[in-house]
Amino acid sequence: MVIWAVTMKRKRRVVHKVGTIAAAAYFPEFLRIHLRYMRHNFWVWAALFIAPFLAVKLALISLFNSMANENSGVWKFDLMAIFIVAFCFFLAERNRKFRQVYVNAAPLITGASLLYWMGADHHNYLSVDFGIKAALIAWLSLRIWRFSKTKGYQQLTEGGDKDYARGKAYYENQEYNLALPLLEKAAKHGHFKSLYLIGDAYEYGHHYGADPFQAAAHFRRASKRGYAKANARYDALLPSLTETQITEIEIDWF
Repeated sequence: MVIWAVTMKRKRRVVHKVGTIAAAAYFPEFLRIHLRYMRHNFWVWAALFIAPFLAVKLALISLFNSMANENSGVWKFDLMAIFIVAFCFFLAERNRKFRQVYVNAAPLITGASLLYWMGADHHNYLSVDFGIKAALIAWLSLRIWRFSKTKGYQQLTEGGDKDYARGKAYYENQEYNLALPLLEKAAKHGHFKSLYLIGDAYEYGHHYGADPFQAAAHFRRASKRGYAKANARYDALLPSLTETQITEIEIDWF
């Protein structure tokens, strides 16, 4: 009976991993990151996404103008712009300086993009029409700037995950029994900072029993998602692991 249960558990694990690979093939990470932020807060995502998306799309169309004239190829620019903005999100999550630049640049990009789309550059700059448009765009850009530098910055810091935000607060208050279930839930979606904190909990025995192997495994998963801080923690634990354990961690990239 025990052997049967273990076998079924392994089968479920294999099915889960195969399903993960299949999902990744049809649902790339650069689309997944946008949905993660939309689920967290749609309006924050919109403030961080729409203006850069329009600006990148316009830049791509200008760069490949001859290709853009073909209606069948215009959608490619949308996909490329979505990918580039997702990459900006990825960098902003992991680099504080880039995050500050991104949230402050969003309103400027918004203003420039709106002026372009509304054709303000073709109007008489002394006209009343242009003055009204410029005033509305300046007001909107200021609102977006205030919004993005507060809530937008916070969401990029948290990686766009509500469970991580709550779990981190509990973890910092040493309420590990409340923190770890939330962090585990976020980690299942690949949230790298949640993986890092779970690794920290395993290393120091918070909620879980102290387990260097599990700590190293979680640090490694976080580092493979671009978290340099986790990589340093992983390297520090290597002397306490066997060759077999290191090999198992390196193979298990899920």
